[in-house]
Amino acid sequence: MNTRYRTFFWLLLLAASPLFAEHHLTFSQAWRWIRFDTEEGLPANNIYHIVQTEDGTVWANTARGLAWYDGYVWHSAANELGLPSVRFHKTYAIGDKIFAYLTNVIWIGNQAGFKSFSVFEFLPEDFNFYEAVPLD
Repeated sequence: MNTRYRTFFWLLLLAASPLFAEHHLTFSQAWRWIRFDTEEGLPANNIYHIVQTEDGTVWANTARGLAWYDGYVWHSAANELGLPSVRFHKTYAIGDKIFAYLTNVIWIGNQAGFKSFSVFEFLPEDFNFYEAVPLD
């Protein structure tokens, strides 16, 4: 009885195989791989984070600052928007904005420009780090 079901399974699989062969995976776009480096406008060849904003802009956090891709070339945010030319500790995309953190400063913006905020601006003046986190 067990052999009968096994034979039926193999016959069914053999009969269905032309269906699988004709319907292979297809993509709606032609895919291509491109290697980007400083010749295409990246500030550095080392990339630490890549994020994409809701408007589709791709951002790269490199060893020499942030850059965004317009579909043709990379643009250095340090050169064009006045950001520091250093690697940011962390980058996040929220909506159409980039949030980049660098040593107690948060930079928020997009291709139109960035604004910096000190982390300490949002703390009360009498805030004491030693009391905020118990050491025991």
